[in-house]
Amino acid sequence: MSKNPSIRPGLIIKEALQGQPMGISEIYRVYKDRLETINSLRSKADKIRGGTYWSFARQCQFARALGLIEYDHEKRFKPFPKRDDNPLLAIRNGKVTESTQVIYRLTAAGNSEDSAWRNLAGAVRDKLGWG
Repeated sequence: MSKNPSIRPGLIIKEALQGQPMGISEIYRVYKDRLETINSLRSKADKIRGGTYWSFARQCQFARALGLIEYDHEKRFKPFPKRDDNPLLAIRNGKVTESTQVIYRLTAAGNSEDSAWRNLAGAVRDKLGWG
């Protein structure tokens, strides 16, 4: 067994979404908090390195492709207090639109499936032939 076992992002995604629907950035915050808690009990040499936001977001997309999570709704970003309630903007499909955050929830398959959560990339490769 490795001295520094990796933390499984899939299991954190599943655990976070069991409580309530969330956006990817909120789930990533749960992941980073878990890493911080684990690393606070370890020496500097034994700390676990976490993945970046973008690698974590890719894991969420794998879970979505496998049907473990699904789109719930979009939430409008609240503007900063000093901006006089002007909405934040994004560019989508070449058009300027109001920025929103996509919120995901677990599917029935996501609640019951356990093996795919342990290795989302491997499950996508095996079931969908990606990569």
